[in-house]
Amino acid sequence: NATARLTAGGSEGTVAGILYKWTNYGKGWRSRWFLLRNGMLSYSKVRRPEALNLISPTDDVRLIGDVSSNRLSRMDSCSGRRKHQKTVGIVHLKQISSFRESKSDDRRFYIFTATKTLHLRTDSKKDRVAWMQALVSTRSLFPLRPLNDNLSLVPRDLSISTDRLKKRLLEEGISDNLVKDCEQIMLSEFSEIQGQLKVLCEERSILLDTLRQL
Repeated sequence: NATARLTAGGSEGTVAGILYKWTNYGKGWRSRWFLLRNGMLSYSKVRRPEALNLISPTDDVRLIGDVSSNRLSRMDSCSGRRKHQKTVGIVHLKQISSFRESKSDDRRFYIFTATKTLHLRTDSKKDRVAWMQALVSTRSLFPLRPLNDNLSLVPRDLSISTDRLKKRLLEEGISDNLVKDCEQIMLSEFSEIQGQLKVLCEERSILLDTLRQL
């Protein structure tokens, strides 16, 4: 069989399993196939065991949870009918700010990023521990980029030219005073937008710094 090497204690770098992801109050918890590999956590909808074709034949994957093992053993028997399962979500470990276990439920944990929070649940406390260890171990290999690196979160000052606008207005016979008024209005609007952009970038920088300290 040309399937991936699926073991209970395989590669520390590639981890896979089925987790339950909170969607909304209407749909509640939904099972998703999660794959942690190369610094990325991806997940897709679970419809049929034979549809979980997300692992290449050369991978050495460590499975977490009995449900995953059972589904994948059935998947092997249906290998001839497998279809590619579309990935519905990807989280880069470089973007993850923190992980946290639930205090009220020993099967739940959370992944916080700068833009969203994933609410996840395992089948057992043991599985949650395994996933948390895998996430922490993988993130240590793909550390967060420091805020003071070469790629600044706050854009540099931008410039704008009104030469083409002034030339076009003058060609239409618009008076110099009116042309200057139009130029000032345009520069004023641009300056306001640039200021708003800087504020948003600074707020994002503060948010990232705060989340990393959690």
